[in-house]
Amino acid sequence: MENIIYYLVLYLFVIIIRFFKLKRQYGLDFNKHWYETFYGSLEIVYTASGFIIALLINVPKGWIAAVIVVYLLIVVFSAFLEMSNDTDFKPRPRTILHLFIISIIVTSTIVAYSNILPKVDLNGNSVTKPQEPKSKEYVVLIPYSDNSLVAHIGYQKMSNKYFTYELKIEASSPDSAKLLALKNVKDSSLIKPIFVNKKLNTSDIYIDNDKIKVIEMKNIKQ
Repeated sequence: MENIIYYLVLYLFVIIIRFFKLKRQYGLDFNKHWYETFYGSLEIVYTASGFIIALLINVPKGWIAAVIVVYLLIVVFSAFLEMSNDTDFKPRPRTILHLFIISIIVTSTIVAYSNILPKVDLNGNSVTKPQEPKSKEYVVLIPYSDNSLVAHIGYQKMSNKYFTYELKIEASSPDSAKLLALKNVKDSSLIKPIFVNKKLNTSDIYIDNDKIKVIEMKNIKQ
């Protein structure tokens, strides 16, 4: 809404400047030429150039050429009206044509910023907040070895033997799921050795990070 008000004020400002310029130019004869106040369609078109740039940045590529062509046609026609005189057009139709061009620009600005460019600032830059990635549910399989069993079963039987801890995690990506799963496991001590040696202050659990598997839940359901 602030973009619409910004441009409408600019358009009005152009007309007001032209009004006082003509009033000073014609003096007491201004009442006979008041309609020339609306002969500033070319200035209005130039003032709308920022809005056109914002439109070009944000419309689909297929519409860019159409926007450029239409804008150039309006520029050329308004420039032709600017250079014309009373011999080319009578004052009444000339004024109506200027007002028609101004109404096109004003209406286009309101419609575009209400429907096409609702999330663009005055410079045409997007002000849309980046959407946070949607969370997905993953199953994280964490392989680990329990070295506390070596003293009871033997090294040869435990060599290259892994247990697997399964953990369900909601995250935005597989990598995030893996990091969250490891954090939860370490912070909550979810994986514990079967035999705890209270004399030694070392962990018998070894997690092989390279062998961790992350599976998206939808893939499991399929």
